[in-house]
Amino acid sequence: KNKKIYVLDLLSFNFKFSTNILRLILRFKSNPILYVHGLRTRPKTNLKNNSISEIVSKFKNYFSKLFFQNSVFRNHIIFTSGKYREKIFEKLSNKKINYIISKDYFKLKNIQKHFKPFKSYAVFIDENVPDHYDYKISNIKSPISKKKYYEKLKLFFRKIEIIYKTKVVISLHPKSKLNKIKELKGFKVYKGQTEKLIKNSSFVMFHASTAISFAVIFGKPILSLTCNEFNRSYFINEIKQTSKLLSTTEINIDELDKLNFKKLKVSKISYKKYIKYFIKHPKSNEKSIENYLVNFKN
Repeated sequence: KNKKIYVLDLLSFNFKFSTNILRLILRFKSNPILYVHGLRTRPKTNLKNNSISEIVSKFKNYFSKLFFQNSVFRNHIIFTSGKYREKIFEKLSNKKINYIISKDYFKLKNIQKHFKPFKSYAVFIDENVPDHYDYKISNIKSPISKKKYYEKLKLFFRKIEIIYKTKVVISLHPKSKLNKIKELKGFKVYKGQTEKLIKNSSFVMFHASTAISFAVIFGKPILSLTCNEFNRSYFINEIKQTSKLLSTTEINIDELDKLNFKKLKVSKISYKKYIKYFIKHPKSNEKSIENYLVNFKN
């Protein structure tokens, strides 16, 4: 049969049993397209800080991967925006891998307006840490309570404003509700403006969000934030590994008295490598997935 239907697979790159079954159906009914977007480093699994249900879930996914990895993506047309895991993708599909620029890089190529809420300001990239929707999907426990998290952040931001003589603004996570303005009272909060805010900022603060790509592209100094509660969860590994990749300053916001606020610097070598592995593949030729999808339509 001549398959003329192309289906864009946005189920994310994983081997969960339910998504494996869906992908097998796609494989026989259409030409599936795997869009590997939002590339991020994945630390090795550490079961020490996981609950029993989290450990069981991880083992289920592991055995599901062993069973399906040689078949589920075999017919997929794969698009990836970086060198990270490219050897894995090359083995998964019988078809040639397509190299592209990331959606964040594409956004910046087409950005027309940006704004500057203050003369001097720093941006915090909100990740909806206390109650992210993905926790329910992945059966993961939240690393920290909402009340405790925002109290810690506000104390830290006030310290930052004094030390660096700058304002702190918050860029809300896309799935965060605007009622967070109440929880972050005293600070300007914006939604859907991350790249525009970062462009004119003095520096950027985050935990492990893929939105840090904007700061890397614009060459902004970065502070990687952690806290004591994170040390008892999976989240600390993501923060530390991303910080190591970008050579950023790592700060524990629980230790305000011990903080050593150094002059903010950027590692050009680390940023350049990060762009190559996660944001813009060297073989992309500045092409986005949109450039390819137009051809599929025709």
